[in-house]
Amino acid sequence: MTTVSDRDRLAKLTSREREVLALIADGLSNAEIATELCLSYRTIKNYVYTLLPKLGARNRAHAAAMWMWARADTVTHDRHGGP
Repeated sequence: MTTVSDRDRLAKLTSREREVLALIADGLSNAEIATELCLSYRTIKNYVYTLLPKLGARNRAHAAAMWMWARADTVTHDRHGGP
């Protein structure tokens, strides 16, 4: 389960960083994300480099897990009338 601080960290990401993170969570490589978003590989690498410390994530897998936990929490709250 994600904590309030995890949600706060995710909220600090830009919309593009969240988009990149969602694609990381879907299992795409940097090259695949670059193709999907019509951006350069280096640009995606820079996004990943900046979003990991914003999240306090150790690596891509940790960041992806944070994203998935946050999504699961959102679905659970929506179903049960939570915040």
